[in-house]
Amino acid sequence: MRISLHLAMLAAAEKTCNIEVKFGKKVIDGIESGETVTIFFEDGSSAVGDLALGCDGVHSPTRMRLVDPSTLSEYTGVCFIQTTIKADRITAPIHFETTAMNRARQGGLLTTYSHSTKEDIFVAALAEVDAAEISGDSGPRSRNPNRQHRRTTSERLRDEICGRFGDCAIPCVREIIEKSTNWALYPVYHLPPDRKWHTERTLLLGDAAHAVCCFASLNSHTDTWSLGPALLTWISFLSFLLDASERRICGVCPGRCHPLLPHTLAVLPPTRQGLLRHI
Repeated sequence: MRISLHLAMLAAAEKTCNIEVKFGKKVIDGIESGETVTIFFEDGSSAVGDLALGCDGVHSPTRMRLVDPSTLSEYTGVCFIQTTIKADRITAPIHFETTAMNRARQGGLLTTYSHSTKEDIFVAALAEVDAAEISGDSGPRSRNPNRQHRRTTSERLRDEICGRFGDCAIPCVREIIEKSTNWALYPVYHLPPDRKWHTERTLLLGDAAHAVCCFASLNSHTDTWSLGPALLTWISFLSFLLDASERRICGVCPGRCHPLLPHTLAVLPPTRQGLLRHI
């Protein structure tokens, strides 16, 4: 669902002449000076705007470099254990139309189709995992070069799932667990409450600013619904003082949902009408 939203937003941005989207940017620093904020990137480039929005997740470089370097993300002790499997590999009757939460004494196992074509089944469970178990592995995006370590981790995760749900009374669930091999671990992090989430010209959104419940899947979208009306009111109030055609907004957000969407920079220099329409 996240990738669908990203693609829809990109499609809308492509139809405008006042939104520039750049990929492959990594924030390394930033500085606020006078009426502007400048974001510096690892490749040597930079972006200048009147306002910087950091939507770059719980490990936010924007927070660590510009807003509050003292606030570190904390592991909750809980991980997602998940995988995907081709639906045509399952010979037992599939017991759900689109999605099922399969409850057991050892927890819950989510099974759902990844796409409307129902070609792939996404499987996920929540489990308590000791911090030492995740220190060298953080899912498919782990930079650990040791492939044998990743295979061993996947095997351990499969054993964990089998131990919890292997004796499920639903044949489909048992077969999914038996045939799934490429299990990945996604640790869940959060931030301490009541910490700094903005400066004069930099604003954090979503997981970068606060601990959003991992079950809600709201992330920065909830903050955006709140920020949008606030910006509209602000722009309307100051319209007699400001030339809105010169207003620029820099937004940094991670493309965590898909390898084709790396860390994303959106440099938005809209006219006042454009800002009202697209923020």
